[in-house]
Amino acid sequence: MIHKHTLGFWEGHVAYPLEQHVIHSLWQHYYPDVQHGIIVNITYNVESSLAWASKLIRTNPVEAVLFTNLVDAMADSTHEKLCQFQNDFSAVDMQLVGYSQYYFPKYDYLDFWALFMQQHFNDYQDDQLFFQNKPKQHNKVFLCYNRKPHAHRVHLYESLRGQAPECRDVTWLGTATLGNVDDAHEHGVVSFDHNHTGLEHQEDLGDDAYGIKAAATALGNMDVWRQSFLTVVAETSADNRAYIPFVTEKTYKSILGLRPFVIYGDAGIEKYLVSNGYKTFSDRLGMTDFDYVKLNQIILELSEQDLDALYQEWLPDIMYNRNNFYAHCTRIKRRFGISTLDKTS
Repeated sequence: MIHKHTLGFWEGHVAYPLEQHVIHSLWQHYYPDVQHGIIVNITYNVESSLAWASKLIRTNPVEAVLFTNLVDAMADSTHEKLCQFQNDFSAVDMQLVGYSQYYFPKYDYLDFWALFMQQHFNDYQDDQLFFQNKPKQHNKVFLCYNRKPHAHRVHLYESLRGQAPECRDVTWLGTATLGNVDDAHEHGVVSFDHNHTGLEHQEDLGDDAYGIKAAATALGNMDVWRQSFLTVVAETSADNRAYIPFVTEKTYKSILGLRPFVIYGDAGIEKYLVSNGYKTFSDRLGMTDFDYVKLNQIILELSEQDLDALYQEWLPDIMYNRNNFYAHCTRIKRRFGISTLDKTS
């Protein structure tokens, strides 16, 4: 018997069917012939999930355990519990797959958010993303959307406001947002008029506790998107110690939305993209590793350039990135034996 404890996203969440489909596919990929096993989603409620699995192993024949962590980076405390579990039941074959920046004996990285965006991203036409042959399309140098006020995002926002050493206020050259909850920072909720989600359908993407609605599958206000040249992606985490980066829909929005980008994220995030065939833009902008001060300088330098001409110069790589995104998703699916899920699911 295969015992399953696979709940991650709640059933109403738009990503729930895909997450469950991927988990089922992973079991078939790793353990197609195992008759007695356990599948445990450890993204949430790890303590109770491992207690459930421990009891099963002690009272039932178990050949293998598949741990999935598809939607979030693994917490240090989760890793400690997982390692202890592996030590306690070392005779059982165990496989971890998903996002983990920590060591585990049998582990595979799976870029779930790429598959999510392939499945659920709004179907924009090219003329929605940029106006061809229209003079002065790019009226804004940058666009930096932030919702959850993680510390690195607050610091990024403050650097754009000139509130970090050696930084000038460049907010007049672009658009930056920042959510807030429980007075996480002094700026309140920073948004703009008509900052709508851009979602084509009503989708359950989580709470609106941060004062800005979640919009994982859309680009938001399309006038703002079209007018903005560079997207400054503030990823979910920015851990300099991570040896495997956590990449989410925030990065893939820029690629699918046909924009050059720089990313403030985990160590190695751009190397990950390059290793999977993408063209990145930090080097050509003169920024090897993400740096607040250098970004500030880049924005000021770009403000003096013909951004429409620069966009046309980079457009072949921008278009290539979008094509490569779909090839990237195909490679992931082939590696793990994940079939295409009907979009009505």
